[in-house]
Amino acid sequence: MSEDRIGSEYRDRCELYAQEVWVCQCTGHTGLTHKEAWDSEHKIRNMLEASFPEFLHKPILSVVHHSTKSLDALIDEVLTLIHNRFHTGEVVICHKHDKARGAVVAVTDPENACNSPSSDKENKSGEPANGRFPPAHLPLRYTVRLEQSGRELANLTACRAEVRGAAAPRAERLPNRDMLRLFVRSNAVRQGTSSTAPWVVSPHLFVQLGLKNKIASIFLPQSERLKRHCLERAVERSKDGSKKKEKKPKDKEKKKKNKEGSQAKSDAKTKQTSSKEKKSPGRPKKDAKKQNAAAEKKPVGPA
Repeated sequence: MSEDRIGSEYRDRCELYAQEVWVCQCTGHTGLTHKEAWDSEHKIRNMLEASFPEFLHKPILSVVHHSTKSLDALIDEVLTLIHNRFHTGEVVICHKHDKARGAVVAVTDPENACNSPSSDKENKSGEPANGRFPPAHLPLRYTVRLEQSGRELANLTACRAEVRGAAAPRAERLPNRDMLRLFVRSNAVRQGTSSTAPWVVSPHLFVQLGLKNKIASIFLPQSERLKRHCLERAVERSKDGSKKKEKKPKDKEKKKKNKEGSQAKSDAKTKQTSSKEKKSPGRPKKDAKKQNAAAEKKPVGPA
């Protein structure tokens, strides 16, 4: 490739980056240069990484992935989801246990929860009754591990009729609607321009969080299928590599044990031979007696 061609491609690329045709994925702002769009996305992603609760990543993105709702309807559904229950990993304050802080480690499935009057007012999707917000908590049961003692409290509830609104209120505030919009747009892209195009979560988050597909892969764009396939293969390879690394120390230990066993056997053989030699009668004494007898039998010469 000639230098003139490389220089012309570089200039064309710089001109393209300088045009105000770029869009910030996180905010949706249009008419930006490439640098302005990149700076805007970088700023929003850093802000989300620092302030957005990590325990909400999987629940929210599970709802977003392959959803065909509009962004506003999707945010409404996510708002209801994060307010009508506690989530695994969330820190709560247990009022009935001296206001001790603890993290939710297990959540009982709604179908297995006991029936209560509040469950009759809400449907299976957890949407608030009569448009009320924040919605009432679902009749779930939680297991909380206390931070200081490490003791687990099982069968806790979060009914709003108990102890000033909740038996185990949240220790941190949940993100508002604007923050949720930024989070959804930063981690998912709508595949298409139609109003019913599905939202698709970033491939690395799909694999990292272990999300499930709601649409068959044949209905997804080919590029999306290829990215996901490559990521899944990479994850499988990394798992295989970790397994091999775990096997190598085991093989080394086996070799060491075999060497130690063979060395012990050789030491035992040498000990046996040495013990046999010690137990056998001393031959040098017999030989000395024979020599003395032969000397006595020899004729003595003239003096």
